[in-house]
Amino acid sequence: MAALDGITHIVATPHCDAQFEYDREHFTDMLATLSEVADGRLTFSIGCDFHVTPHNVADALADPQRFAIGDSQYLLVEFDHHGIPTNASDLLLALISRGMVPIVTHPERNAFLITHPATVLRFIEAGCLVQVTANALTGFWGSKSRKAAEWLLHREAVHVVASDAHDLNLRPPLLSEARDRVAALVGWSLKVINDGLDMLNC
Repeated sequence: MAALDGITHIVATPHCDAQFEYDREHFTDMLATLSEVADGRLTFSIGCDFHVTPHNVADALADPQRFAIGDSQYLLVEFDHHGIPTNASDLLLALISRGMVPIVTHPERNAFLITHPATVLRFIEAGCLVQVTANALTGFWGSKSRKAAEWLLHREAVHVVASDAHDLNLRPPLLSEARDRVAALVGWSLKVINDGLDMLNC
């Protein structure tokens, strides 16, 4: 499905939180199986959906590369959907101090950031990047999320649009519809992050 939609590279990002153990070595081994199934149509990198908690941040400070996307310095960071920690900025700055570049994922789906979007701009000023979910731009998560994503987009505060795919039905690995929506909203002049990665697109 991803290949037919025009995607060429997938960053696989299993969760790293209190519910799901993050076994980097095991997941890296699984990429070989994915590559076999893809049969040359897709390439893959490993990363993680890194939940911003004091425990996780302490682990990342001790071993930054364990959680990063591939061999890069980019780290996908996720807040709880209902809010952000009161010391969120301090936690992000701690990660940045170790040479990591946090990519704040789906702020348009966070209850606090939807109503305080300027906080996202402050994260960017501190050195973070921002990733929005493709189907937020096309209305899947509701009008509030769509408007929040568009608000960020119009302020050049979106660096990555990702599928955040979980399955083939409700949350499939598709990007083309969101790509067209972005083009309709802000045009085709896009900047590409390419520092040790082929693409950050899924």
